[in-house]
Amino acid sequence: HEIRTPLSAVIGCSDLLEDLFAQSDEHKQMASTIKQASSQLFGLINNVLDFNKIASKELELVYSEFDLMQCLDGCMEIQRHNVRKKQFGFELAYNVNSNVPHYLTGDSTRLRQV
Repeated sequence: HEIRTPLSAVIGCSDLLEDLFAQSDEHKQMASTIKQASSQLFGLINNVLDFNKIASKELELVYSEFDLMQCLDGCMEIQRHNVRKKQFGFELAYNVNSNVPHYLTGDSTRLRQV
């Protein structure tokens, strides 16, 4: 989509700024903030586009084997960062029953959206 292309450029440029051109910790932090905000916006845009696909019954699930623990860890790390940043005063944690298999077949992208 046309809206994702310029946002991808912003994310790419913020990576370059953070890695190559940031001369101080303050500059690195600003570039990191741009990258994180752009990535979150990119995710929101993808979610809106997916919701439109669901509404029009055009969404196709992509089934593949994935590591459930890795998927959950990634989701939790993003949320932990948000909780720390907003200083809510609590820590997020999760517990997976030992009977749950570590590898599942399904659409891990859609699982992360939930």
